Amino acid sequence: MSTLVPLPAHHMRVSFHHSGGDVTGEMINTQYFECGSIEEAPGSILSDIADAWKAQLNHLHCTNITFTHASAMWNDPILGMEALDSVVTGGTGAQSTPMAPLNLACIIQKHTAFAGRKFRGRMFFGGFPASVFSTTHPNRLADTFVDAAQGFANAFQAACITVHANPVLVHPVGGPTPTLVTAYQVVPLLANMRKRIR
Repeated sequence: MSTLVPLPAHHMRVSFHHSGGDVTGEMINTQYFECGSIEEAPGSILSDIADAWKAQLNHLHCTNITFTHASAMWNDPILGMEALDSVVTGGTGAQSTPMAPLNLACIIQKHTAFAGRKFRGRMFFGGFPASVFSTTHPNRLADTFVDAAQGFANAFQAACITVHANPVLVHPVGGPTPTLVTAYQVVPLLANMRKRIR
């Protein structure tokens, strides 16, 4: 049974859609944002977030993977829920092929100012090149790729904050209020891709 995770007012749930390569259907990464200081239309904010993803984290994908669009649910404090979509042009990845098997993923952890498992999240990021495996440690990514990925993750977070879209973790009904993501951390260990992300 799935856990109900509400979308509070002034918050946006954004899904980043990718296709191509050996992907059957789509690869989707999801992130929640708090937009309480929003100063422009929600559709424009989504477009800014999509541009930040394309300019930063999408560079980790191989050239046969394309970031096609970002979809979102926005909870307006007056009007309620609104579905949004932002079509992306030029969303081709920047890394050379061949691509690593799709069952392998780079983990990007989401850290907050609080301790405990419920105050941590993660993204499973697939579609990166096979050439970035460590040559000395099995099941690890090369340090050069981890460093590059960390730079892109940091820049993505900074770009989102600049447009008043603060990355957060949301929690099930009865749990804490949304928690600000203070940092993304790229983990060097490889993981098997999962459908369940937060």
